Amino acid sequence: MPFKLTRSKAVAGLECTNHGLRMAVVKPKRAVFVRSQEIYADSPDWYHGEGLDNMTEALKQAVRHQRLYGAGAVITLPNDQWLLRYMTFPVMPKEQLRQAIELELNVSIHLPFEDAVFDVASVQTLTDQTVEGEQTVAMIATSRDLVERLAGMAENAGLVPRAIEVLPLSVGRLLQQTEAITATLSYAVLYLDGTDVTISIFVGSSLYFHRQLGDLLSEVEESAHVHLSVRDLAVEINRVVDFFQHTLSSGARHVADLFLHIGITDSMSDDANPLETQLAEELPQLNVHKVDIEGVRRRRGLFPPFYPAVGMALKGARG
Repeated sequence: MPFKLTRSKAVAGLECTNHGLRMAVVKPKRAVFVRSQEIYADSPDWYHGEGLDNMTEALKQAVRHQRLYGAGAVITLPNDQWLLRYMTFPVMPKEQLRQAIELELNVSIHLPFEDAVFDVASVQTLTDQTVEGEQTVAMIATSRDLVERLAGMAENAGLVPRAIEVLPLSVGRLLQQTEAITATLSYAVLYLDGTDVTISIFVGSSLYFHRQLGDLLSEVEESAHVHLSVRDLAVEINRVVDFFQHTLSSGARHVADLFLHIGITDSMSDDANPLETQLAEELPQLNVHKVDIEGVRRRRGLFPPFYPAVGMALKGARG
């Protein structure tokens, strides 16, 4: 299924990781991937202080070299810098809903950010029980300071910030273009990128659960490789899926598919026994797939680590 893209200028997706920045550029008019680039950071929290200045300068050089000045940019928040909350509110227009949530911040809604910004969306209930006049609301929140820092980085590098997004929604946008994803399908997405390991659960296009699994990781001093037990990972995936199915949805939803995205190659995979094969053996109740792209014509140089950044660029390119 092709993407319907209407804007004329190139759009850059900027994926902020704990080891740097990945950029993928899409030409909207022809729905074609153009180029990609990875910029490595000095430290995992590079988006604070001097690290951000260094990244801005490196991004500026990339924009100049690739002639992207004035292109739009969609930027993801680092995975450990945002949270997802679900609440129940009376049915009301979105602007009134935002105002109602703002009134409840630091009263009945407490967030771990000194000055929080958020976005909200009304989503379908997970259970079979609905209450007339009420709606289920998903809220994604983060620090205003971080949003301003990342938007400022893109702007100072010569790009035009169009949106701030969270990474699972970028991956989900790619999956939702495939025939395998329907509006009612419940599925999990596993993101593995060095020390950043997260699992997210969707129903259709709506994100319902997100958890970091980085505590399962251990690093060996003499090696830059990340070591993670596939069996431990499978146990944690099972735990998350069971919690979603039996607690959050009270048995009304069943997760049958797990989509895997791998950024930095880790020590769990090899040519003879890739990670998706190992997980399929450990999780026979789930259909395990690798995240792929449909609807975007590719040029040489589009590798799987850049897929989420393509998903971001598509958000900024769609009319």
